[in-house]
Amino acid sequence: MYDYRNNKGNTITKMFIDDNKLTLTKNQRNLLSSMLKANISIFKIEDIGNTKSIIRDYFNDNKIVVEDVDAFKKLRIGESIIGRTVNVQGMNILVDECIEVSDKNLQIIIDNIKQLYKSNSKKSKSIKEFVIYNSELIYKFGQQILLNDKSYILNSLNTQAENEIQTKENNNSDASIYDALRNNMEEKYLQKGLDLWKQFIKSNKSIKGSENGWAAAIEYYIKKDAGEIITQAQVSEKYEISPRTLGKRYKELKAS
Repeated sequence: MYDYRNNKGNTITKMFIDDNKLTLTKNQRNLLSSMLKANISIFKIEDIGNTKSIIRDYFNDNKIVVEDVDAFKKLRIGESIIGRTVNVQGMNILVDECIEVSDKNLQIIIDNIKQLYKSNSKKSKSIKEFVIYNSELIYKFGQQILLNDKSYILNSLNTQAENEIQTKENNNSDASIYDALRNNMEEKYLQKGLDLWKQFIKSNKSIKGSENGWAAAIEYYIKKDAGEIITQAQVSEKYEISPRTLGKRYKELKAS
């Protein structure tokens, strides 16, 4: 449910924030903002302590200290899990149910996702970003583990997963642009960036170009408009694109 998006690319959490922004307290807004930035992944349990445990993300090797002790009661060091971490006021907790993954299934899932990333690497600057944008892949694997459907897990790359990624590309990957902004843009500029993109896609039905190119142009546009001293080279490096690409997308934004 966290990753479900409507036809405008907004998650349920984002829609709830927008609909209730006048009644939500600061703490409630901060909590919901943390949920927006959370993403599902696959982790290895590095350590289990009395008050804290350590897990490592398989896709970027980041280690996360988790204060959610109860989540590890039936787990052991060295085991792997599918889970979602959320940082709440400086503390990392696990939300949703953690799904234990056997070593055999783990390798198959990792290999499948790596192969999908390799065939679509031009759309994402890292495998971690690819996983964030395509979280439904991990959900599907997790669901099959819970259903104990070994035939599905043991299959190599499935056509359905490839078709879903292709559909995203055909839809100009609007959701990916929203995610790119949320993962890279400062909080004080983020909403303006999201609003700018919403306005742009309303008046431009045929949009071409990479997600990072558009996201970079949006960030540059908003910061320039705010009077911040920043260069196209600085922003393009952040999004791993060329200044020329950023400049081209920036001109299109200004012309709309």
